[in-house]
Amino acid sequence: MKDDFFDLVFDKMEDENAFDIKDAELNRLRRESSQMSDKLYKFINKRVHPKSRRELISFIERRNGIIYDYYTRENKIYYKSGFLQGMYI
Repeated sequence: MKDDFFDLVFDKMEDENAFDIKDAELNRLRRESSQMSDKLYKFINKRVHPKSRRELISFIERRNGIIYDYYTRENKIYYKSGFLQGMYI
């Protein structure tokens, strides 16, 4: 029940873009990540044999989804931990 509460609060905060924090370093890393993804897909489209291309892109997209889920779960755990530490203080 306690975990469900924090997941609910986290999801609500995320829906309201409460975590959309303005940070120059974060913005730089987002741009760099986007540029690297573009380069990766261009490389795949030019250099990987068409028979393997579709499967490779599928693997990458599934991996990206798993990484997104991983970071979302990690952020929820950090949020809960920070909230509980704040209450303790």
